[in-house]
Amino acid sequence: MDKNLFRQVMGHFATGVTIVSAPTPEGAHGLTVNALSSVSLDPPIVLVCIEHDRYSHQLIRQAGCFAVNVLNEKQRHWAERFSGLHAEEARFEGIRYRREATGAAVFDEALAYLDCHVVAAHPAGDHTIFVGQVEAAGLGPAGRPLLFYGGRYLPLIETPAEEAKDLRGEDYP
Repeated sequence: MDKNLFRQVMGHFATGVTIVSAPTPEGAHGLTVNALSSVSLDPPIVLVCIEHDRYSHQLIRQAGCFAVNVLNEKQRHWAERFSGLHAEEARFEGIRYRREATGAAVFDEALAYLDCHVVAAHPAGDHTIFVGQVEAAGLGPAGRPLLFYGGRYLPLIETPAEEAKDLRGEDYP
């Protein structure tokens, strides 16, 4: 299989954008991730896929936990910052966050979050699938999600005013 063709094909699948964080002795660490999936409702379980050669891979494995912060369309700069384009020490600058169940960073302004303990890790090609049981979850301020499609960050397309409500029934800001 041609890697470039595979990347192009997968680029036609729109995803949300998250920052996955892990606690370290030095403080919070995070990276941009779009490989997230719900696995089970009872118990609540999700998975994230992290490339083997990313520093975050080692940190999640060591910590045994991670938090998923779902980004809104106004947080594209966070996605870019945590994608590896900025120095590690500057990634959390200006971002308010707290610790929930696992100690991983949960962003105050995230659209939603999941705080998870790793219950399994499966090697899969050049990635590891980290399976996490959700210990805490919550919703942040209302907003539209940031999407990733065709190698680009994109907002949702506007809908008629009568449909412009978030999943909680609140008007989008």
